[in-house]
Amino acid sequence: MSTDKELKDKYFKVTINGDKWNVYLITDEDNHILEEGDYAETDFESKELYFRKTTMQIVLHELIHVYIYYTYTETADLSARQNEEMCAEVISWNWDKIAELAAKVFSGLESLKNEKE
Repeated sequence: MSTDKELKDKYFKVTINGDKWNVYLITDEDNHILEEGDYAETDFESKELYFRKTTMQIVLHELIHVYIYYTYTETADLSARQNEEMCAEVISWNWDKIAELAAKVFSGLESLKNEKE
């Protein structure tokens, strides 16, 4: 995904595993970024997170995707049991970082939402 010029004021940056990620708050009109009905999306290649709806559960969901991305197992032929174990390991070993980052992302999204009002 590439970001539009009109989104340049609707984002902030966070650092995840030493990489800079852009976090965007988008509107219902931004259907070219998210499909209709989707609440959030993670673009791993460009290191961008897009949120249309902002709940803590949605933020946590997307951040867990990011942390699993950093296992670099997307091309591994993992069994369901191995995949489940890998997800449990990622979450258990990184939970404190994920929860702290989720609070920061949620707060940043709420600030952007308040600026729009």
